[in-house]
Amino acid sequence: MRNFFLSLFITITFLQSSFSQTPAIETEHWTEKPTVTKLQAKYSQEPAVTVMNKVRIEYIDNKDKNLDEYFTQHKIVHINNDHGIEYFNKIYINVNDFSDATEIRARTILPGGKIIELDKANIKDLKDEDGSLYKIFAFEGLENGSDIEFYYTLHKSTELMGKFRMQDRF
Repeated sequence: MRNFFLSLFITITFLQSSFSQTPAIETEHWTEKPTVTKLQAKYSQEPAVTVMNKVRIEYIDNKDKNLDEYFTQHKIVHINNDHGIEYFNKIYINVNDFSDATEIRARTILPGGKIIELDKANIKDLKDEDGSLYKIFAFEGLENGSDIEFYYTLHKSTELMGKFRMQDRF
C-alpha cells in the first residue's frame, strides 16, 4: 500500500510539473539557401507578386491564468518593377500599447543569388500623427527581379472578437 501511494505521489508530481510549464510557440523558419522565384509569364507585368503569405495565430495560457496571443506572419514577395520596389521597399508592422514584436527577420534575395539580411539595428520605431505605433524597416539592395522575405511575431493581449484582412494589394 505504501508503494502504491508513493508511486501515485510521484506520478501526480510529474504530471503537475509537465502541465505547469509554459508551452513554446511555434518558431518560424526559412530556407538557408533560397533562390529567386520563377514566375509564370502571365504575372510578368505585375509590379509585385505575393508568392507566400503564411499567417498563424497561437493562444497560450500564461502564469496569470490568462491567454496570450502570438500573431506570426511570414511573407515572400517577388518584385517585378520599380512600382513594386517603391511599394515594398519599407515594411510597417503595426504595434500598439497592447502588443510587442518578439521577433522580426527580413532579407532580400537578389537575382544573382546574393542574400542581404536585415540588421536588427535598422528596425526603427515610428509614431504616427494619430498615435499609431509601428516597427519600420527597409530592404537593402532591392532591384527588379528580387524576392523579399520577412516574418515577424507579435505578442498581444488576446482579443476574442475582431477581424483579420486577408486581401492585399498584390
